[in-house]
Amino acid sequence: MASTLTLPKKKSSFLKSYFLNTGFVQKADKRKGIPKIKDGTDIDGNYVIIKIWDRDKSADDSDLREIWRNELRQLHRLAGYPGASEYISELKETFEDESAFYIVISPGQKTFLAKHLNNTQNAPPNEQDRIIFWANIKRAALGINILHSQGMLHRKVDEWAILTESHLNQEDFELTGFEWSMRLSSRTSQVSESGVSYS
Repeated sequence: MASTLTLPKKKSSFLKSYFLNTGFVQKADKRKGIPKIKDGTDIDGNYVIIKIWDRDKSADDSDLREIWRNELRQLHRLAGYPGASEYISELKETFEDESAFYIVISPGQKTFLAKHLNNTQNAPPNEQDRIIFWANIKRAALGINILHSQGMLHRKVDEWAILTESHLNQEDFELTGFEWSMRLSSRTSQVSESGVSYS
């Protein structure tokens, strides 16, 4: 009986413009609409994180395209908000081809908080660690406040929605993971000086 030859899946021509690390930062979960995530560098040596929603040629992927477009809309909208770049991840570029939908993020030297937590020893936090922790929680809250001021709800703020260079010794949390965000209103909320938003 003849054996079946399985050819390796070709790398997207879009991804060839990046030098990607082997393996995945996070594997995809198609049932939940979660993309696979890879990282690497661009041609200038800058670190990038790439979210990839693989397409299935045998199925209607309109829902998948809408998830991808939703994150694009949120990132483009937030990019124009004053001060958002301090708390919201920076969009580098996007692309769509027959293989997948892509979002490329420029996080500087930051990566997902989940990666740092996996590599952290279970040592008890000292006073400085606690100070930095609460300062970073405040940064995350300020990022969420920017979303709310734009009439948006994140819906899934977890260790995969926060980027940091090192959560133990500096205040640098940034929000990402907007594929499941939703609009709360059709018009921009007004934010008072006290930080309370009004629709």
